[in-house]
Amino acid sequence: PPSTREALLRAECARQLAASYKRGWPALAAFEREEMESAFFRRVKASAHALNLGPKPEMLPLKDEEALAAFGLTSYAANGIETLTLEGFDDAVVGVGDGDGDDDDDVKRRHFMTLSQCAFFAEVFTRAELRHIASRGATLVDAVKGGASLVAERDDSRPASLFVVVAGAGEAYASRDPTPSDPDPPPKLVAKLSPPDLIDVPCLLAGARRGATVEASSATRAAKTMTTLEVTKDAVRAVIDRRPTAIDAIARRVARTRVREASRAGKLDDADVTARALTETRLAHRVAASAETHFARGGALWTRAGDVARAGARRRQVARLLGGFGVGASATAETCEDADADATTRAHVKLVLQTRMLRTLTVAEATSLVVHGSRRVRASKGEVFTQQGYPGGSAFVVIAGSLDALVKKGATGAGEASLQTVNTFAAGDCFGEAGAMLGTRRSATVRAREDSTLLEISRRGLEAAVRRRPLILDDFASFIVAKKREIAASGRLGGGGGTDGDDDDDPSLAKIHRDVVRRAERWILREEGKESRDDDADAVVRRRVGFGEDSRAVTEVLQRVPLFAALDRTQLMVLLREGAHVETHPPGRDVAVQGDESVSMYVVLEGALEVKTEVLQPGASNQNLLRGKTERVSLGELTRGDAFGELGLLVGAPRAATATATYAGATVLRLASVAIAPIIRNVRSFAVTASVVMAASGMREGRARARARAGEG
Repeated sequence: PPSTREALLRAECARQLAASYKRGWPALAAFEREEMESAFFRRVKASAHALNLGPKPEMLPLKDEEALAAFGLTSYAANGIETLTLEGFDDAVVGVGDGDGDDDDDVKRRHFMTLSQCAFFAEVFTRAELRHIASRGATLVDAVKGGASLVAERDDSRPASLFVVVAGAGEAYASRDPTPSDPDPPPKLVAKLSPPDLIDVPCLLAGARRGATVEASSATRAAKTMTTLEVTKDAVRAVIDRRPTAIDAIARRVARTRVREASRAGKLDDADVTARALTETRLAHRVAASAETHFARGGALWTRAGDVARAGARRRQVARLLGGFGVGASATAETCEDADADATTRAHVKLVLQTRMLRTLTVAEATSLVVHGSRRVRASKGEVFTQQGYPGGSAFVVIAGSLDALVKKGATGAGEASLQTVNTFAAGDCFGEAGAMLGTRRSATVRAREDSTLLEISRRGLEAAVRRRPLILDDFASFIVAKKREIAASGRLGGGGGTDGDDDDDPSLAKIHRDVVRRAERWILREEGKESRDDDADAVVRRRVGFGEDSRAVTEVLQRVPLFAALDRTQLMVLLREGAHVETHPPGRDVAVQGDESVSMYVVLEGALEVKTEVLQPGASNQNLLRGKTERVSLGELTRGDAFGELGLLVGAPRAATATATYAGATVLRLASVAIAPIIRNVRSFAVTASVVMAASGMREGRARARARAGEG
């Protein structure tokens, strides 16, 4: 339990947060307040230790020591906590130079005066901290009219920094997305800059890519040169290492400024004061979390590196051993055995950064997403890749080939829905973004026109990026709003597909932006709010496997499953202990849905499951071939002792069919990926046995599908 001192400090943190966000704090959900309190309390405690205000090292519990070590704040030597010092110069001579203005100390003093006159820096940092920033990381940078730009949009080649306009004037331009009517639109002027405006605050705070291209003003009467003061991340990092609570002051300032700007632009309803305050509070939390990760994430990344490397090696080993089995899934995980894997990764990163959904990611974030949160998948010619109306949880980027997007347009007399082609995806295109960001149902059926290779981006991959930089949620919301504006403009223009951008100040779009941020946060970070295929209210009863007779009965069933035939009773008990649940599904309930992400398998304990797959059945004529028809093909029933979903458990392949509980219902054993991990680590022969079993299972499945199509099954 926490000590009295710690409890009092935490209570004071909660009081300060409530005082800082007077109207927004009570409107937050309980878990949101808990997250903000925990993060602020962690930074307050770290600040106290770094300033030598905390207890002696021997009085610190281990968990505190580990938390502080992650920040790199303390040195637990015999002399106690090392206090971080700031560089600078004598404050008494600030503003007094030697006459020629070329002295190094005089340059630092001028930089200090510039930062002191900027409201952002003056409100957040102390004078000593400003002296350190002016001494260590402030440099004058000029942009000449008609010359090179100060920064380029989405350029992350420069170190993270922001610019303070010192003299002259400038202009910020943002690129427009091409449309059918304007394939090469000119950039849009988004801001006119003058002293002491700030440029690229998100880049410094969260490591985001540059938001706009900044140049010296092209106005006739404007000065020829715009002079800016560049403040680098390294200088600010030392200040935040010494006083992490500066992050909270920065977050409040940024959130308040953004909300005020949105209100002036008419994007927020000023009458709804509570909603405005709630928006500001949540935005401040995202900014603080992004900044904390950006400035102090080195230790956490190195700590996790070993686990990630070992897990990746095990996955590659299993995929290599299981490679080659012929399972007729609509999309099968492809094992990457390229000799030049680094070149392949770089090509995939470049492809990801060209998509509208993910182009705001940095190169480092995109690389992490490709390596740890994506996989290559294949679709053969004519195969259905995704099904309209089914739940989605990932997005796809086309690497090679092409695919058709088809939408159901009514039903025929036989009850079969015809499909109409509404779009075609080629190399470089992305689809399924809403499923990855919001967990929505698929809005179209996607069928491969030719053999195609795609890069699947999962929710888990986005989760890792969002946890490191929560401000990515705002970029996702902006993408969704832009898509809605394009759809609305296409409707107004009769399918023209263009907009001049005059609707940026529409309050309804601002409300959509806030709603999308909340939905994306719930889905990506907590996997809540996923749209199901139906509205069945019958709940699934889920429980852990009990001891005694319960575990013995389940073990007897597992021993009859071919995949686990080589395991002894002790190893089977390890399976049940690590990640097994017994689920009871009511009649008609889908236990697994075709196309869903899967990292688990099921074994039927009682009842039965009907297995069906939905396919496109082209007609004999060319017209029917273009439109296509959908139908469900039965693959049979699964009864006691039968297993399914082995591919999902072993290599994460999507579900190849839908399994539905019959009229009597079904009780199944669900084995998660954490259950199989110790077996793969410790039983070397398991992967080989699994390869043989899965190859035989794939052959049986292929024959069953062939008989079903021929009407023999």
